[in-house]
Amino acid sequence: MDRDLALRLIHPWRVGGPAHGDIVVVALSVDLYDHDHRKDCIRIGFSSGLQARMHRRTGGDSAFETAHFAVTIDSSEATLSAVNRELMGALKARIEQNEGDEGVHPVDALVVGPRGDLDGSNLWLIPGHLGNALDLSVRTLRVLQSMDLLLIESGSGPAVEQLFERYGLGDVPPLYEIRQDQEWIRDLLDEARSSERVVGVFGANEGAPGLCDPGWRVLAAAERVDPPLKIRSVSGGSALTTALMHSNSGLHRFSFVGTFEIDGGSSPFIRSVQVLNAWSANPTLICFADGESLRRRWDALRRAASGLEGTLTLIANVSLDSEYTVQHCLQAFPKIPVARLHTEDKVVVRLDMKGTRSVAACVWRALMLPWSLRQ
Repeated sequence: MDRDLALRLIHPWRVGGPAHGDIVVVALSVDLYDHDHRKDCIRIGFSSGLQARMHRRTGGDSAFETAHFAVTIDSSEATLSAVNRELMGALKARIEQNEGDEGVHPVDALVVGPRGDLDGSNLWLIPGHLGNALDLSVRTLRVLQSMDLLLIESGSGPAVEQLFERYGLGDVPPLYEIRQDQEWIRDLLDEARSSERVVGVFGANEGAPGLCDPGWRVLAAAERVDPPLKIRSVSGGSALTTALMHSNSGLHRFSFVGTFEIDGGSSPFIRSVQVLNAWSANPTLICFADGESLRRRWDALRRAASGLEGTLTLIANVSLDSEYTVQHCLQAFPKIPVARLHTEDKVVVRLDMKGTRSVAACVWRALMLPWSLRQ
């Protein structure tokens, strides 16, 4: 919704002009709801003290409904006066005369429709959002709508079902949680191709499949399918993109390490920090982490960065209301993590090395490297 739409719906009424009898339109505003476009609201204030709130029809209680809109009323009156009841009747007549096809939201019109052209692909890699479903592209929704089955991370089923309901994508295709069993995945891909079904690997609310969720197992299994599958991907933002946007320089080379901690408890990121030194080719390291593992391995990370100059940036809960960014100086690395780092946080960790504190620190890190790698 926007102000132009609001003005079209109440035309020829306008702010400061008469509405009904002696009642004047005194205010008009549009409230945008960040997480769901269906909850956008037009507010119209009248000199009689009554305020009307106009939403697109999505169910729920309302004072009245038109073909495309539902209107609720805020008033200090316990029972609406006759004048205000007449005003609401006049408002309903205005909207019904002016709405036409305005109730069809552009996103809904683009998303709901026939299956898209999948170009003969057998497997699609579909990035998800990172907490806010409005971050998904329209093309992502169209491809999702066209999948015959979806491979997802364990526990992501409810998020996928909510997504299909929110955007009216139709029936949810069969959902399969990705297993560690490579043979099971390969057999599923083989069977899907033989039955001419298209498989999607969907990051759901975890970002990019193959990077920050078990999607890499699907790609590993797909490499063993013969003849080779035709694989395509949908472009989209991810937490990695966000981490790169926090760079102070476009000249930096970086290494994406993957996840902070892997199965078995080892940390590829900490090992990568341990080998950083003055001659390192890629002075920036990026990984994905959860708050629990970061808090648990904080002291090991601090020791791995000992002697380095630069910054450690934590970008948490990207695109959520609880998003925050914290930056630490490596020369004054805190002994304990900040209090706002919670165990359930989804965090992008970015370490930017500017050098070592001294020649002595550089030599010390080089001498300690063999011992560090054994830890």
